Amino acid sequence: MQKQVGIKSAFVASEICAELRQFAKQRKLGWATTEGYILCFPWLKKHGRRPDVVFYRTDRLAAPGNEPPTVAPNIVVEVVSPTDKATDVERKLAEYQRAGVDLVWIVNYDVRNIRVHRIDGTVRVYHAHDTITAEPVLEGFTCVVNSVLPEAELEVDSSDVAPDKASPDKPVDAGA
Repeated sequence: MQKQVGIKSAFVASEICAELRQFAKQRKLGWATTEGYILCFPWLKKHGRRPDVVFYRTDRLAAPGNEPPTVAPNIVVEVVSPTDKATDVERKLAEYQRAGVDLVWIVNYDVRNIRVHRIDGTVRVYHAHDTITAEPVLEGFTCVVNSVLPEAELEVDSSDVAPDKASPDKPVDAGA
């Protein structure tokens, strides 16, 4: 079954991908993409994953090809959406680590943090104003967590909002 990706999840994934891609491209270190299908789970027959973001150093996989990679990415990013079950996220994390992914980022935009799991078993949680790194995969990469997350939704008091003349239920008056 294909994962339903909301626009907020897709936005976060594309922002993170852009940060990783820009840093790596300038230094000729690797490449990143969103929704890249990977087949690096030999213990699972005919089973692949489509993480929200994958990053490969060129020393692991020089360039994207026409077929899904069978080697584990260096970095995988999973953006947690409201419909994701905790057990499914943890299962994916375990599969990525077993496959040899160096860094797995679990992004929770509702609580505004990124949990980074390293292949050595260490875990660090980066909060909204923290600066995240991608070491040891991308030495020198830094990014403030808030810069890749959508703005927090604002609470609006409906009594402060003027009525909309062009509401969907009312035709627009060309003479207005």
